[in-house]
Amino acid sequence: MSKHKNNVVLILTATITPQVNFIKISDKGKRRAEYEKAICWYLEHTPYKIVVGENSGCYDLLNCIPQNEKSRVELICYSETANVSTGWNEMQIMRRVSEQSTFVKEADLLFKITGRLILTNIMEVLRQPIHHKGSLFASNISRDLQSTDTRFYAFTPDFYPQILETQELIKEKWVESAIMEFVNKQLRTDKNSVLLFNRPLFVSGRSGHSGGRYDVPTYKKPLYYLHRIKRMLDWKFRVLPSIDKA
Repeated sequence: MSKHKNNVVLILTATITPQVNFIKISDKGKRRAEYEKAICWYLEHTPYKIVVGENSGCYDLLNCIPQNEKSRVELICYSETANVSTGWNEMQIMRRVSEQSTFVKEADLLFKITGRLILTNIMEVLRQPIHHKGSLFASNISRDLQSTDTRFYAFTPDFYPQILETQELIKEKWVESAIMEFVNKQLRTDKNSVLLFNRPLFVSGRSGHSGGRYDVPTYKKPLYYLHRIKRMLDWKFRVLPSIDKA
């Protein structure tokens, strides 16, 4: 694998018609508008190809895309019949994408995004995994190594099968904890392949479960950078060394 990962593909997971009844943002029209806004934003602000995985049969979701950008976007769409949990359903989208996407088969770095959310500093965040030599999984990982942020994570295609294997675990636990089981196994095998994002994530959008906004005010952003520096130092000098002792 080359030092720089030049073929980056974004995977946006989407559900226009919710399949569970405990989420705040359930209106199909509002959800579709947020997905369309995010897709168009990533097309405008990144140079990457985009795979949109949609599991409620919205086959015309890409009608919002300008004609000159359609070659950069691939839609993997189907109607999910199972209804286990939002995490399980999202992993099923990832499975369909891995099986059917042409873009994914050609990629050397994949970046999974919860499709209604906009990562406004995505180019800054991806700089680290793009320049990492070799296989990797990168995310925001909790200090106690019990969970990881599954809204955004980067990984090389060789880790795709292991990530999909967590789907059965999601029937018993939160997706954040299920994927962390894979991450912990990888930390014990090759801790250099697991990265903590070295930049804070500045997210625009709303939580589907609570309806609360993620947006960070501009005046608070320096504090987020300071916290990230402290978190990276903790990761390097306390968390990773403790894995060697385990």
